[in-house]
Amino acid sequence: MKKDRYMFKFILALIVASLILYLINYAIFKDLHHIGMFFTEDLAFIPIEVLVTVLIIERALEKREKKHKLQKINLLIEIFFEEVGNQLLRTIAKRDNGCDELCSVIPKIGDSIIKDFNEIKERIERYSCKLNFNKEDIEDIYTNLNENKETLFRFIENPYLDEHDIFTDLLQAAVHLHSEIKLRKSKGDLTSEDISHLNSDILRLYKYLTKEWIVYMKYIEKEYPFLYSFALKNIPFKQC
Repeated sequence: MKKDRYMFKFILALIVASLILYLINYAIFKDLHHIGMFFTEDLAFIPIEVLVTVLIIERALEKREKKHKLQKINLLIEIFFEEVGNQLLRTIAKRDNGCDELCSVIPKIGDSIIKDFNEIKERIERYSCKLNFNKEDIEDIYTNLNENKETLFRFIENPYLDEHDIFTDLLQAAVHLHSEIKLRKSKGDLTSEDISHLNSDILRLYKYLTKEWIVYMKYIEKEYPFLYSFALKNIPFKQC
């Protein structure tokens, strides 16, 4: 409301200033024809001014803002993997019985993710995981998620992530898995049915993690090439 009131006053002030300037012009030159001619010329030029402002300047600002948001999102993803994601991937990947197939996709030291990004991403999306978690494994994952639950909630609350659906889905899958394990643990020892259900939830999280990890590594290669080789040496897929 205050912003609208300020805008109204600002527009009114501009109109009054324009009228005063026209009155000064008339007081000095006493030439209404001259004033009318220039007034109509100014009106005729308004569409061009709007064109320049809206189509060129505004689009340039939007592009700059979009680039700024993308940088923020990439930074958030980097922080996520450093604090939570890499450890989660290590814990889950060690129980992936089909990891040899995944290793054939993961770039090796000296390889470029940027160059083959689309192919790598497509092969990861087609990859069929073979997970088999027991109670101890699930407890390890729960401990990791429980220690980082506040961090996960802070990520979810970040407004920049509204424009990154996959990463948001990843965070929601992690929070959901934490809630599911906590709920089932509260009822006693995990049953075989519980473990089967949780394996499905872990599988969903694992797929999101691997997809986003590739995006994260692409960002590292592009923005921090001097860290890229080090990052490949410390990939969370130890089987590779």
